[in-house]
Amino acid sequence: MIQRLRVFLALIAATAVSGSPAAASQEAPLVVELFTSQGCSSCPPADKLIGELADRPGIIALSLAVDYWDYLGWKDTLARPAHTARQRAYAEARGDRRMFTPQVVVNGRESVPGQDRAAIERALQAARIPHAGAGVGGR
Repeated sequence: MIQRLRVFLALIAATAVSGSPAAASQEAPLVVELFTSQGCSSCPPADKLIGELADRPGIIALSLAVDYWDYLGWKDTLARPAHTARQRAYAEARGDRRMFTPQVVVNGRESVPGQDRAAIERALQAARIPHAGAGVGGR
């Protein structure tokens, strides 16, 4: 019985180890965040585009409704102050104050207009290029 248990555990360990190189060679998913609003007339095409991106393998697509357009009279039912704060934090990290809808941020770095498919594709390509000094333990 103990011998069978050892063989079983050895098989599990071998399976886990043999699966590691394949997992390590896969690219990390790209995170695409769309800052949008129900009160934004330019947002529907961007909302559709983020839906298309969400269907792609290797992309985590998030749609974040902001609340700063609510003062115009249309209260966005999906908006959250935390989404607006996140967009503001990205702007400050980039060293600018530009916040607009629709706005896409790729991997927390590059900001592009959310309805501009070509700009988003360029940002996705750029995000796949490793950054110098990036990574855990890089020197």
